[in-house]
This record gives sequence, structure tokens and C-alpha cells, in this order.
Amino acid sequence: MISAGLATPSTATAEGHLVAIVLQAKTVLTQTAFDADIDQNIYVSSGFSSFTTRGTDNVTYRVDQLTFNLAKNDSGSILDPDNY
Repeated sequence: MISAGLATPSTATAEGHLVAIVLQAKTVLTQTAFDADIDQNIYVSSGFSSFTTRGTDNVTYRVDQLTFNLAKNDSGSILDPDNY
């Protein structure tokens, strides 16, 4: 099985697989689709890219944000996977 976006899925990390899933979900779970379909409760949106430094050598890392937006009827309850 090949995960979308992974050059070598057999040696990819768990993080790489998660990113491939999120990027694939982002193509389908859009804000436009969410607005058009009352049965869709989740959409993925892009945030802002930024930079940070890490480690003792202050290596520069690019930080890309993807946001999962979860919508449900307001019942005052906590976040529950069964609601989506």
C-alpha cells in the first residue's frame, strides 16, 4: 500500500504517514465542501507558515500549520470522536 505523498512509504516515519493522510484529507475536507454539505462536520484549513530555531545549534526549521476544524451541534459536551 502506498501512502499519498510519500516517496518511500515502507521506510517513512509515523509522522510522515500522518502528514500524508492530513494532506490527502485536505483535498476533500475543504471549507467549501463543509459549507455546501450539512452532513460534513470536519474541514482542514491551512494556517500561516513561520520559522523557529531548535537545538543547541539553533538550527532553523520551517513550521507549516494545518488546522482540523471540528463542528457539531452545540450540546455543551466535551470533544467526543463519536460526534463526527
